[in-house]
Amino acid sequence: MDARYLGLLEQSIGQVDENELAARATVIEGRALEKSTKARYQSAISRLDRTCPGLLPVYSAEGVKKAFASCMGLKAYQVGLLRGALMWWHHENGHPPPPVDNPELRLFWKGLNKSVSHVVKEKEVLTAAQFRKVIEHWVKLGTRDALRNAAIATLAFYPAKRISEVLSLQRADLRSEIKNQIEMLIVAIHRQKNDQRGRGKRCPLPMVMKAGEPVGQVVAKFLRSAPTEGPLFQTTKAYGNQWTGAAITRDAFQKALQKVVVAALPDISSKAYTTHSLWRSGFCTTKRVNISYDLAVDIMGHNSTNAWLAYFPPSLPDIADAIASI
Repeated sequence: MDARYLGLLEQSIGQVDENELAARATVIEGRALEKSTKARYQSAISRLDRTCPGLLPVYSAEGVKKAFASCMGLKAYQVGLLRGALMWWHHENGHPPPPVDNPELRLFWKGLNKSVSHVVKEKEVLTAAQFRKVIEHWVKLGTRDALRNAAIATLAFYPAKRISEVLSLQRADLRSEIKNQIEMLIVAIHRQKNDQRGRGKRCPLPMVMKAGEPVGQVVAKFLRSAPTEGPLFQTTKAYGNQWTGAAITRDAFQKALQKVVVAALPDISSKAYTTHSLWRSGFCTTKRVNISYDLAVDIMGHNSTNAWLAYFPPSLPDIADAIASI
C-alpha cells in the first residue's frame, strides 16, 4: 500500500493513547458476558467454595474431577454452568485456564454425564386466547406500568423473543411502516441467541390481527407515554404512573406476569408461568398454524434439532393420537 496513503489514513483515524486502547479493550471484554450470566457464574463459584473450600485455582486433572464431583446428582445444565464459571474465574483472577479438556478426563466426563439428571421441567404454555386476556387486563388498567408490561409481553409472545432481547430494545428499534397496504410495527432485534455474527434481525408485527385484536397497537400505545430518556422499559412509582429512570429487571417483570395471570386467568396456576413461557407460547401458537420450517427457524432463531426437541416436544395428546392410529 502507498506510504503516503497510509499516512493520510493514520491522520484520519487519529492516534490513540495506549492507555485509552487498554481501557477500550476492558470495556469490550466486559461486554462478553450478560449481567445475569456473570451472576450465575459467581453463584456457581460460591457453591463450589462452600462444597470444596481451598480447591481453587484448579491446575490438574485431579482437581477438575474434585470440582465436578460436586455436580453428581444435580441437573445436567449445572455441569456446563460450572465449566463456564471455572473458565471465567481463572481468567478474572489471572490464572491459566483449568485443564477441562485433558484427555485423561474422557471417562470421567462420560461417567458424570450418566450421573446427572437430564429431566427438564416443561414450561407451561399460554394459548393465544389466554394471552389476549392477559393483555386486555393490563390495557384496561391503563397505568404506565401496566401498558409497559403489555408491550413487553406482546414483544416477547408474537415474534417469539426472549425477555433479555426485549428489555434491551430502545425507542429507535421500534417504528411503524406501511408495506403493501399493511401497517406494521418493525421491531429491530440487534442481538439474539445463536446469532454469532451479530447480524440481528427485523420482526414485523401487524398493528392488528386479521380478527381485529391489537398487536402492534399495544406497543404503540405504550410508546406514547414511554420514557424519552434512559431505558425504554423503566420501573415506576406514584402508583405506576411516574418513570424512575431505572430499567425494569427480568425478575420484576416475571412477578408482574404471574400477578396478572392470577387476575386474568384465575383457573390456572400463576407460578407455572415464567418469562420463558411467553416466547415459547408465542412460538407454539405460531407452530400450530402449520407455517413452513424455514419460517419457523427464522422466528425462533434455532435450527438445532436438539433444541427443537427440548423446547417443543410433541404434546401427550398428540403422541397418544399417533399411537392410536397404528
